[in-house]
Order: sequence, then structure tokens, then C-alpha cells
Amino acid sequence: MMTNITFRNVNDTLFTEFKAETARLKKNMGEAISEAIDLWLHYKKRKLDIKKVEKDADRDYWMTSAEAKEYGMIDEVLTRVKSDK
Repeated sequence: MMTNITFRNVNDTLFTEFKAETARLKKNMGEAISEAIDLWLHYKKRKLDIKKVEKDADRDYWMTSAEAKEYGMIDEVLTRVKSDK
């Protein structure tokens, strides 16, 4: 037995999927923009040059935790204290 699928049913399904995907993309973009603004404010507050930070954060520039703190990328370095048991 053949199911009768009309053009309208296919369009309704595609439109519903399109709306859901659009909503997901908007949410992801909103989160990315929010993170970018947070980072920009963080570096502006520390009076760091955004272009320098952008260049230094790109790929193969590695820092120790102490260097990252001195640079202003992090607030503090956490260390583990060994207990004598």
C-alpha cells in the first residue's frame, strides 16, 4: 500500500526542521558573541592590546601558568599542596 505524501506535508516538515535548525544556530551564535564580548572586556579592563592578545593566543604560542598570569590571561594559578599522611 502506498502512502499519499502531499507537497504540503513535505514543505511543512522541512519548514519545521528549518525553524529548529535556525533557532539552534542563533543560540550558538549568541553564546559565541557573548564569550567574545566577555573576553574583550576582560582584556580591556587589564589594558591589554587586543591585537597582541589575538596574535599571542593564535596556535603555537605556549605559556607556562606563571607567564599566563603575568600576561593577564588568567587571574591565579592553583597549586596542589601535598599532605603528609
